[in-house]
Amino acid sequence: MFDGKIVFERYNQSWTADTIHRLASGTKSFSAAILAAAVKDSLLTLDEPVSKTLNEWQTDPRLSKITLRQLLSLSSGIDPGDNGKVPSYSEAIAAKVLQPAGEKFAYGPAPFQIFGEVMRRKLEARNDLDFSDSLAYLRNRVLDPIGLEVPVWCRDTEGMPHLPSGAAVSAREWVKYGEFLRQEGTWEGKGLVDPETLKVCRTPSQANPAYGLTFWLLGSRGGKTDGAPGLENSEENSAGFGDIHVGAYMAAGAGKQRLYIIPSRKVVVVHQAESKGVGFDDGELLGHLFGE
Repeated sequence: MFDGKIVFERYNQSWTADTIHRLASGTKSFSAAILAAAVKDSLLTLDEPVSKTLNEWQTDPRLSKITLRQLLSLSSGIDPGDNGKVPSYSEAIAAKVLQPAGEKFAYGPAPFQIFGEVMRRKLEARNDLDFSDSLAYLRNRVLDPIGLEVPVWCRDTEGMPHLPSGAAVSAREWVKYGEFLRQEGTWEGKGLVDPETLKVCRTPSQANPAYGLTFWLLGSRGGKTDGAPGLENSEENSAGFGDIHVGAYMAAGAGKQRLYIIPSRKVVVVHQAESKGVGFDDGELLGHLFGE
């Protein structure tokens, strides 16, 4: 998509423009929109402690100090869990602390499920916001206004939406989300979420220069992937494709799911696949795309 218009599509192996595809960990990026909408609605602030909402954490000296910013930058210090097994919300909030908050990047599903429980309780406490969970809230605040249809979104054993990896959409639908992000959270001239929060989401964290809040940052050096699916070659991706990487960021998932947002070129790119053990390089792909 260039400047809001689809300019190139290609589908292989019987895939079509209407075929839905799992996003895997690409789903995590939708938490940025939930977060930015929640800030706009004065539901929360980035630096408030998670324990403000999760009363269970208030008596633990380490859990009580973890902020929402640390939680979604994956530097909270809690056990992030196994990428292959998404915990329920209740299981996630019972996670153990492994190290002090803010010191180490640790990739996994638990922080996003914890955020889901925080949002559930925040919404439940607000009489003026009648939403059962964070997905219902996301649909109302962002997905429906931009016309993005998500036909599949998995839920856990408690009926709550999987925020780390539950969504499946077509390429044409996922690219709408990227364009919404490229436009700083506006759509058809209307601001839907807090734009400053989105800026924070694409700003490197102290614990990992390759990661902001829910997004991977292109062109970073010295970043850590911590075994994140599909990001084995991030060090090689950190340079070598002109100014494409300047300010660019992406959502990424297992199987080589990619949503690239490249503001400097007014471009959003979706790549969906099921690739295992196949060479793949983000910088090489973007270099070919831009002829650089």
